Amino acid sequence: MILSEKAGIITNYSEGKTKAGKKMIIISHTVGKSDSLQKIFVFEDDENFDGLTVVGTDLIGSKISTKVEIHE
Repeated sequence: MILSEKAGIITNYSEGKTKAGKKMIIISHTVGKSDSLQKIFVFEDDENFDGLTVVGTDLIGSKISTKVEIHE
Protein backbone atom coordinates (compact mmCIF):
# COMPACT_ATOMS: atom_id res chain seq x y z
CA MET A 1 0.00 0.00 0.00
CA ILE A 2 1.48 3.37 -1.04
CA LEU A 3 0.90 6.02 1.63
CA SER A 4 2.48 8.95 -0.21
CA GLU A 5 4.55 9.73 -3.28
CA LYS A 6 6.27 13.02 -4.04
CA ALA A 7 8.42 14.21 -6.92
CA GLY A 8 11.45 16.45 -6.77
CA ILE A 9 14.72 17.39 -8.45
CA ILE A 10 18.21 16.16 -7.53
CA THR A 11 20.24 19.20 -6.44
CA ASN A 12 23.53 17.69 -5.27
CA TYR A 13 25.58 14.48 -5.45
CA SER A 14 28.60 13.75 -3.28
CA GLU A 15 30.69 10.78 -2.22
CA GLY A 16 32.19 10.27 1.21
CA LYS A 17 32.90 7.81 3.99
CA THR A 18 31.23 7.02 7.28
CA LYS A 19 33.15 7.30 10.56
CA ALA A 20 33.75 3.55 10.24
CA GLY A 21 35.35 4.06 6.80
CA LYS A 22 32.44 2.65 4.77
CA LYS A 23 31.96 4.35 1.36
CA MET A 24 28.69 6.21 0.82
CA ILE A 25 26.91 8.44 -1.67
CA ILE A 26 24.76 11.37 -0.54
CA ILE A 27 22.04 12.57 -2.91
CA SER A 28 20.23 15.80 -1.98
CA HIS A 29 16.86 16.57 -3.56
CA THR A 30 13.78 18.76 -3.31
CA VAL A 31 10.47 17.25 -2.22
CA GLY A 32 7.26 18.51 -3.79
CA LYS A 33 6.83 22.26 -3.43
CA SER A 34 8.76 22.45 -0.15
CA ASP A 35 11.81 24.72 0.15
CA SER A 36 13.66 22.19 2.29
CA LEU A 37 16.01 19.56 0.91
CA GLN A 38 16.03 15.87 1.77
CA LYS A 39 19.02 13.54 1.59
CA ILE A 40 19.34 9.92 0.53
CA PHE A 41 22.32 7.93 1.77
CA VAL A 42 23.45 4.97 -0.35
CA PHE A 43 26.15 2.72 1.14
CA GLU A 44 28.73 0.58 -0.67
CA ASP A 45 26.88 -2.67 0.06
CA ASP A 46 23.76 -1.43 -1.78
CA GLU A 47 23.22 -3.06 -5.20
CA ASN A 48 22.84 0.41 -6.80
CA PHE A 49 26.08 1.84 -5.42
CA ASP A 50 28.37 1.06 -8.38
CA GLY A 51 25.86 2.30 -10.95
CA LEU A 52 25.40 5.56 -9.08
CA THR A 53 29.15 6.19 -8.91
CA VAL A 54 29.32 5.89 -12.72
CA VAL A 55 26.66 8.54 -13.40
CA GLY A 56 27.65 10.67 -10.39
CA THR A 57 27.15 14.41 -10.87
CA ASP A 58 25.21 13.80 -14.11
CA LEU A 59 22.25 13.09 -11.78
CA ILE A 60 22.03 16.77 -10.76
CA GLY A 61 18.88 18.26 -12.29
CA SER A 62 17.23 14.86 -12.79
CA LYS A 63 13.73 14.17 -11.54
CA ILE A 64 13.37 11.93 -8.50
CA SER A 65 10.31 10.33 -6.97
CA THR A 66 10.13 9.25 -3.35
CA LYS A 67 7.37 7.12 -1.91
CA VAL A 68 6.37 5.70 1.42
CA GLU A 69 4.94 2.19 1.25
CA ILE A 70 3.73 -0.42 3.68
CA HIS A 71 4.59 -4.03 2.86
CA GLU A 72 2.74 -6.82 4.60
